[in-house]
Amino acid sequence: MNKINNNKTNNINFEGVKPAKVEVKNMEQDFRKMLNQILARAEREVPEYGDFAPVYEEVKNIDRSLCPTDFMIKIYKLPKRVENDETARMVELIAFKFPAPYQASRGLAYGTKEEILRQLKSGEMIAKMEETAKKLSEDLIDI
Repeated sequence: MNKINNNKTNNINFEGVKPAKVEVKNMEQDFRKMLNQILARAEREVPEYGDFAPVYEEVKNIDRSLCPTDFMIKIYKLPKRVENDETARMVELIAFKFPAPYQASRGLAYGTKEEILRQLKSGEMIAKMEETAKKLSEDLIDI
């Protein structure tokens, strides 16, 4: 500690300004948190058959080497004109670039509710999300 931070004035111990403790986070932690949240919601809110409101979770991008400002994972049912299977579900990772209204998306998983939950619970999903995030970042840079 330097002499500036250890002054005594008027019998008051003045220690100076100390840096705030900052928790260092990385994308893997954010993606893991987002994945756990979407898993819990998917088990409750995604039916095995028929239509439902899209289920999604979003996080801010803390990795400044990537272009997007936000990432979102979304589970939804494809329109009947695209896929006429009432049990088919799609999991998608979406990257947003704010304040510009740009977004890019890629599919992560496709199948029935059980297949999707199994894929989301697999150990490879975080690595797949990180790889997809890098690809989405490249897509947004090109815009």
